[in-house]
Amino acid sequence: MALTETSAWNEFLMVRYFNGAHSKSSSNHH
Repeated sequence: MALTETSAWNEFLMVRYFNGAHSKSSSNHH
């Protein structure tokens, strides 16, 4: 895997993780 692909993949995983955490916390508020 190319370095740029690895960076993009890590960024994608981080975005998914943060979106998931935000989604959970927002559903807990409701």
